[in-house]
Formats: sequence, structure tokens, C-alpha cells
Amino acid sequence: MGDNVGDIAGMGADLFGSFAESTCAAMVLMSSNTGLIKEANGVAVFYPMIITALGILVCIFTSFIGTNLMKVNENKQIESTLKWQLVISTVLLTPVLAGAAYMSLPETFYLGLDKRGPLDAFGCTACGLWSGLIIGYITEVMTSHSYAPVRDIANSC
Repeated sequence: MGDNVGDIAGMGADLFGSFAESTCAAMVLMSSNTGLIKEANGVAVFYPMIITALGILVCIFTSFIGTNLMKVNENKQIESTLKWQLVISTVLLTPVLAGAAYMSLPETFYLGLDKRGPLDAFGCTACGLWSGLIIGYITEVMTSHSYAPVRDIANSC
């Protein structure tokens, strides 16, 4: 039990560390673009943190749905409820990210020699968001006993 707790806490700490480092790296990159800073009055530097803050709010709302609207009365309901929470949070966060991009970034800005806009930034974050959903589902299929790949390996052993 103790080893499992340590492993889970360690993975959580690693995940948070990677997340915090990538957020800081994005802020450093944003701050190095002086044209973007001038055009957005400095708000663009905080775009990665705005994404995080809005993601936390969507997560709280999704948790409320999972605990108050989707009651789990049996063990077999846990898996489907968690999947629905993953889908709900992804669907809800998508338009929120679009709003954040349009409110935080100027209409046009330059990245290197390329002219970009909020839609480009939203596209990047939306691809990451939906990739996370797809990875979550693939991981579920490959690790859950509810699906054939895991049962086949278990039977062969």
C-alpha cells in the first residue's frame, strides 16, 4: 500500500512539474515577442495562465456534474462516469479556450516572419485538448479489464 501511494504521489508530482514547466516556458516565449506584448498590452504573456485558470473552473464544474448529477451507486458505474467527465470537460473547455484566445491575444501578431491570430493559438490548444481525450480513451482500452486486449493478455498468462 505505501509503495503504491508513493508511486502515485510521485507520478502526480512529475505530472504537475511538467505542466508548470511548460506553462512557464510558454510565458517566457510570449514575453520574448516584444511586438506581441505591445499589441496586447502585456495580457498575451498571461495567456498560458489564463488557460490554466479557466481549465480549473471547467474542472470544478465537471466535478460537480460527476458528483451531483451522475450518481454512482455501483462499482460498474465508476468507469462510465469517469469517461463522461472526461468528455464533458473537453467539450466545455473547447469554446472557453476560443474565448480566452480572442480576449487575450491581439487580432494579428507576428511569430517570426509569420502573421498569426487568436485562431492559430486556439487551434494549438484545441489540438492538445482533444489529443488528451483521444489518448485517455486509447489508454482506457489498453489498460482496462473491460476490453479485449487486457483480457486476452490475462487469459494467455
